[in-house]
Amino acid sequence: MARNVPPSAPVGADKEYDTAGFVEGLRTLGVPPHVAKSTSHRRSAIDGGTTRHAGYAVSQRQRKLVEEIFGWTKTIAPLRKTRHEGVCRVGWMFTVALGGLQPGPDPEPDMGTAAG
Repeated sequence: MARNVPPSAPVGADKEYDTAGFVEGLRTLGVPPHVAKSTSHRRSAIDGGTTRHAGYAVSQRQRKLVEEIFGWTKTIAPLRKTRHEGVCRVGWMFTVALGGLQPGPDPEPDMGTAAG
């Protein structure tokens, strides 16, 4: 996966990928590892040299936004346990579920024109 990424383009990942092998593999390819730091009892492979950059903080904020969308699909949209089988049907259900997501606040209705 990381071999297809242009050099110096960061790769973000969950904290399960915070392992010495994965992080070192990315660094040997010249790809900055923007992996979430593990908060468990083991030592994190992400050092202070990575986390001090502003780009790391931006990556973590963007990752949180993506995780919120997937969390919404599991709690609000019926995607925790799918009712369909197959990539096409589940993909269709995912697309319909994300169609209900609002990208921002609802626009104010135009009260200047009267209907009828």
